[in-house]
Amino acid sequence: MQLTAGQGARLDEARGSLRRVQVDPAMVGGWRRGLLDLDGDTVDTIAARLQSAYGMRIAVEGPLAKRSVTGLVRVTGDASRDVPRLAKLIGAEWRQSGGDWILRASDGVY
Repeated sequence: MQLTAGQGARLDEARGSLRRVQVDPAMVGGWRRGLLDLDGDTVDTIAARLQSAYGMRIAVEGPLAKRSVTGLVRVTGDASRDVPRLAKLIGAEWRQSGGDWILRASDGVY
């Protein structure tokens, strides 16, 4: 599959297929500089971006998934450093189960 500027590919594991998606070029540049720009993104959207970047599952439990986050976060490219750090910044707890990361609100609200 050949992709043009502004396009990316996402693996749809449920369907076992690869599909084209639009990618904001500014977002790609941010990743190259180690920056994750969050502009009102929900935690589940952020988790999907990280999941795609790190190639591992990141699940978000309960209402935390719809929490909106704004800011600029520096990422290292190492999920074992970045996921816990991001969880702390957004007020979430994290744990690993197998190779998966699981985030939930640290205020105990599910």
